[in-house]
Amino acid sequence: MQPNVAGCAVEIIMKDVSTVRHEPRRVWEWARMAKDVAEGLG
Repeated sequence: MQPNVAGCAVEIIMKDVSTVRHEPRRVWEWARMAKDVAEGLG
């Protein structure tokens, strides 16, 4: 069950960038996944 957050601000924070392992594309993939999750909450 997902919370109903329509009309609310949602903040998703990446706290640890050590998992990037010198591969910047991992940050772009994370950003895409975070956007998908945030869009699915509305």
